[in-house]
Amino acid sequence: MKHLFILISLISANLSFSNVNSIEINSLTFVNNGKTDLTKIYNESENLKENIEILFNKDFLDHEYTRAYDTDADFEFYWSKNKMNWHFIDLNNDKINELLFLSNPSGKPDLYSLTELYVKKNNQFKLIYRESGAIFAYKIHKNTKELVLFHHKFPCCSSKSNNIDMIRVLNGKIKLRKKYFIGNTEILKSIFIPKSVHYDIKFHYLTKETKLRCSSNKPSKKTGNFLNENIIAFYPEKAPYKVLFSNRKWNYVLFYEVPLKSKKSTSAINPDNFSDVHVFGWIKKE
Repeated sequence: MKHLFILISLISANLSFSNVNSIEINSLTFVNNGKTDLTKIYNESENLKENIEILFNKDFLDHEYTRAYDTDADFEFYWSKNKMNWHFIDLNNDKINELLFLSNPSGKPDLYSLTELYVKKNNQFKLIYRESGAIFAYKIHKNTKELVLFHHKFPCCSSKSNNIDMIRVLNGKIKLRKKYFIGNTEILKSIFIPKSVHYDIKFHYLTKETKLRCSSNKPSKKTGNFLNENIIAFYPEKAPYKVLFSNRKWNYVLFYEVPLKSKKSTSAINPDNFSDVHVFGWIKKE
């Protein structure tokens, strides 16, 4: 019965995802001075395999070729398929490795991508982060020298919602800061997102209630016409933001304020779910 359920799930997933064309994002747009060569932060070790085998034998893994899919699964076969996806990494600069699993090491759009992070507690690795999507960039904290990872959860099917997690590990616990932008397909990427941005240290503050839009273009079939006047959300007077790109009439910005909850019915996002999420988009110049 379990195998039948998995088969049905895989068939349904293939049917659902068949027409997906997600954005391969420029990391510099969404991460200020982010680095993309993840191989430079891996701490390879001879005992990596034996640590993964312990997780496998204790049925802590839920990947293809594990016992979650086949009770007779063999570790050596699993390892032959996944050894390139596992890495030691020291996120909090304490000389103790965490485990990182990336089913999509390239970071390119793939809705089957999976990212997992394990920390060592009581001499055993425990899962603390599991999300679909991929790590696309990292930074080294200038003060603590800890590693900060940036994870992109790709939009599914007809959705254009993109979620970015900034991942840190503090005292063995995950700490996230979230960002959000709208965009989907390579054809529409230039409409939604500037080709290049500049992160200034200066904050700006709205002088009046303002609409944040997903595009500076007028709503049309070309832009998808999927939002009411391309509106993502409304932001209140005095809301702080940074300008990342400007043209003659528009600014591409990043907001650090909670959207107006009173305008929930005419917003693309639910402000109740964005109390701690920074949102990218376009605003008209005042």
